[in-house]
Amino acid sequence: MSNIARFRDEDARSSLEDDIRNLHRERDGHRGMEDDGEAVALNMDATLQRVSSMSLSGIDNLVAELQMLRDHLADEGERVKREVAQYTLLSRSSIQSTRVIAESMAHLKDNFDLRNSRR
Repeated sequence: MSNIARFRDEDARSSLEDDIRNLHRERDGHRGMEDDGEAVALNMDATLQRVSSMSLSGIDNLVAELQMLRDHLADEGERVKREVAQYTLLSRSSIQSTRVIAESMAHLKDNFDLRNSRR
């Protein structure tokens, strides 16, 4: 989770905790009053909706970050595959070049040996 998302979650959590404390105060201050019980129930419902929406928002943020990481890993995987393929081609070319040079050197040695044996 990014620092910004953490900060927002901590800020939202703090605000939610304040709301819950306020609800407890209202409930304690209004015990026995049936008309206010309805208001407390509405406030509690609103708070519960905020809690669930914050949880869903947090999950949505996490899913979005995981999707970005997945995309990045997929891109990196493709890049590594291309690099390995290029390395394989370079390695094969190096082996072929080494063989050609070795064969040329062998022919030069043979020609040199023939010249020296004729003298």
